[in-house]
Amino acid sequence: MPRAGQPPRSLRPPRDAEPATAWPPRARAPRRLARAPWRLAAALLLALAVVLSGLGAGPGGGRALAQGSQAAGAAGEAAEAAGDAAQALVPESPSGPHFTPPRPPQAATPQAVEADQGSIDARLEAWADTAHDAESALADGSVSTAEFEAMRARLVRQRDEAASTAERLRAAHQPLAAQLEALGEGATEGGASPRAEAGLSELRHELQDRIDALESRAKRADLAYSRADSLVREIDELIRRRQVEEFLTLGPSPLAPTTWGPALSDTLGLLASLGQETLEVAQARVDRGSSRLLPTALILLAVSAALLLGASRAFTVIRRRLGFGATRGRRALAAALALCARLVAPTLAIVLLRGALAQAELLGPRAEVLADHLASGLVAVAIGFAIAGAWFSPRTPELRLSSLDDAAALRGFARSTLLALTFGLHVSLVEAGASLDLSPAALAVGNLAVMALGAAAMWRLADVLSPGPEAPAAAPAPASEDEEPGDPRPDEDPLAESLQSAATVGRRLERLGAFSLRAVAVVSVALAAAGYYAASQRLFFPAAATAAIVGAGLILFSLIREWVEAALENRTADSGGLRLLTVFFGFVIVIASLPVLALVWGARTADIGEAWRMASAGVEVGGTILTPMVFVTFGLVFAFGYALTRLLQGVMASSVLPNTRLDAGARSAITTGLGWTGITAAALVGIAAAGLDLSNIAIVFGALSVGIGFGLQAIASNFISGIILMIERPVKVGDWILVGGTHGVVKRVAVRATEIETFDKTALIVPNSELISGRVVNYTHNNAVGRLILKAPVAYGTDLKGVQKLLLDIARKDRRVLRYPAPMVLMTGFGQAAIELELRVILRDVNQIFDVQTDLFFEIDRRYREAGIEIPYSQNIVTLRDPERLAAAFRGAPPPTDQGLAVPDPSQAAETPPPAPAPSRRRAAPPPAPKGPAGPGIGAGIAPDIAPGAGGDADGGGGGDGGR
Repeated sequence: MPRAGQPPRSLRPPRDAEPATAWPPRARAPRRLARAPWRLAAALLLALAVVLSGLGAGPGGGRALAQGSQAAGAAGEAAEAAGDAAQALVPESPSGPHFTPPRPPQAATPQAVEADQGSIDARLEAWADTAHDAESALADGSVSTAEFEAMRARLVRQRDEAASTAERLRAAHQPLAAQLEALGEGATEGGASPRAEAGLSELRHELQDRIDALESRAKRADLAYSRADSLVREIDELIRRRQVEEFLTLGPSPLAPTTWGPALSDTLGLLASLGQETLEVAQARVDRGSSRLLPTALILLAVSAALLLGASRAFTVIRRRLGFGATRGRRALAAALALCARLVAPTLAIVLLRGALAQAELLGPRAEVLADHLASGLVAVAIGFAIAGAWFSPRTPELRLSSLDDAAALRGFARSTLLALTFGLHVSLVEAGASLDLSPAALAVGNLAVMALGAAAMWRLADVLSPGPEAPAAAPAPASEDEEPGDPRPDEDPLAESLQSAATVGRRLERLGAFSLRAVAVVSVALAAAGYYAASQRLFFPAAATAAIVGAGLILFSLIREWVEAALENRTADSGGLRLLTVFFGFVIVIASLPVLALVWGARTADIGEAWRMASAGVEVGGTILTPMVFVTFGLVFAFGYALTRLLQGVMASSVLPNTRLDAGARSAITTGLGWTGITAAALVGIAAAGLDLSNIAIVFGALSVGIGFGLQAIASNFISGIILMIERPVKVGDWILVGGTHGVVKRVAVRATEIETFDKTALIVPNSELISGRVVNYTHNNAVGRLILKAPVAYGTDLKGVQKLLLDIARKDRRVLRYPAPMVLMTGFGQAAIELELRVILRDVNQIFDVQTDLFFEIDRRYREAGIEIPYSQNIVTLRDPERLAAAFRGAPPPTDQGLAVPDPSQAAETPPPAPAPSRRRAAPPPAPKGPAGPGIGAGIAPDIAPGAGGDADGGGGGDGGR
């Protein structure tokens, strides 16, 4: 029976298949430890804690155990010690351990600056001395790179302080210059009295002296700034030149037999010295007695073991929870938690372990250096293990973020972990040996060994990451008999081509990445074997770090995409805006990874800071400095104003304007005008908030505006026409207009063009300038009243008064026809076969013209049939000459000759009827329809018309499109 709180055994996720070999009962614990590396590490930490406690049990060990109760009260001291241990893993900044806090902002008034002139002069002298020392060091050239880095940091601070000082001095100069200008040039005719002029002259001299002093110090600050800036550039150039020289330096080849002996002896000597140093420190530790920090070390070890065991338990729980139908969002959350369990817990455990070793006081100075590198290497291995586990996840496919199968994921995880282990060995052994002054021969041999292992892992990893051969395209289904060659197939996806192109680009990038990894693996091993120690390291390990950074970025992007897709699973509306979040976060990830990649490939922190300083300084355009912060400020303010404008538009369109008596066109005009006003105001406020001076920029762009104006003349004309349409409103939303021979309803009046929906439900985009300068018929300009003209011809001999009464009765019975002006029946003329009559009515709503026309036609046809009124139509009679010849031609017999035909006598020509007319080119008309109710309808020659009172033409028609 399962325990309480557990699912039945049949519902639990199946465990991994056990190997065929039966494990003895006593071997189960080692087997479990071997399968769980975190448990094994925790067991080792506990064993180390036991060893440390045994060391503490020497002379004075009883006192150490007795002081265990006091360890709880020393929590603050333990935390401080752990922080010091963690700080030991962080490399020291190139600028030196001392940090000079920035000066607080000082007042720029003339009195404040003059009161501070002593400190300003002192700083100017100090800056000159620093610049002189830097120039001497550059001329000597024997200063180390680390000292040049520290000197560069001082020069950078000096440059920033000199710039701020010069700006402060000039700000103090402005009010004094304004006061001097207010005093004028001097004595003028009709001016002040001589005594007053003497006082003014003395005041002018005093102001001039103060101005000269400020200008002198400002010039010296400018000189200090320029001098520091040039020295910084010279130091950067010197450091880069040294890096290139180091990159191209040829050392001893590790393949030469003469290198192996010295390398082995130097390595053994270093290990022996480290062991001897450690034993001496441990013996001194035992002789001295228990340290009061030993309980702290034990506590740190215990916490490290607890972190590893907790991470293992958390990962087990996550795997178990995923076996019960987790949703997409839960799987993404579980993948993120698993990544944290793989990354955070081991890293913290390593840091605490390093702190425990530091508190135990068992290592000497050189062993401390080796321990620092070992801790850094273990952190690198933990990071690589976490990235590989999150991307490949060989044992938990539910958490896998890649699209590989189980076998490929297992291979990729194993090779990525091996590559991370190689990176850790490089940091822990090779770099530690370089820090401990190991000989170049030993470093070359160790570098080749580590790099050969890493190159093999990188080559095999490229095999996993490289895409396989492309699958052949599926043959299209056979076309049916009704399909034409150019017709779109019903099962054809219109986005298939674009998706296939994106997939092709992705495969090409994968091939490029795999090729790059293979090339780096081969070239780096070749350089290491040839003796180019620095070149091989600068190529291989940055490439491995780049792979880790790209993997971390892909993991983060995949998690964000999964969360977004999980949030969109239950959404039915258009969610294109939310899907753009993945694109935005992808862009942010790429931008954030660029400085990290630059640092990995050899850029210095100073180079990144210098690039940021130059970008922050901006570019001067027409006296206005454009910086990234200017664009960010403008973008934020404009985005806020734009969102506020859209909110106000929505409130006006949905809550305020519908409660008014305005028509749809007026409401649309108000909403659109509010949008234009709000966007313009948001742009102006953004420009003001960013501090842009448009007057200077206008001067720069004044000449460009002339050329741009010619190119954008049509756009400007349409924009002005749109403003005129919004103000005069000759055409508004909802109007039925006729433009360019096309009828339609205005749907939207935009800045450049107006959207018209035709009666065929198609969108017609008309530039605004055509609506202003062209001829437009607006059927609903002032009101919806319009005229309809129906043609209803009758046969000759019909009672016209009766027909008139009948038509008027039909019109009056329709409620959509106005009683005033009253309907009328007009006789327009005598046709060839009928008397032409027209029924003219005024409609309440011209938008219903086709419905009214159809209903009235049906009613006229019905009433005509009931009254026996004939609706005539034209008929054509075709007379054939020589019908015998035509009949013979149809039968296939030879045509008859003149023999046997009656030839008229010319003397009897007056009594002979005239010959039949020539055959007509018109088609033979159908036989005449019966009269009365069985006669035809009245569709021929009937069309509506709209009166000028409705805004249309005097004789224009409204029936251009019958689909309305």
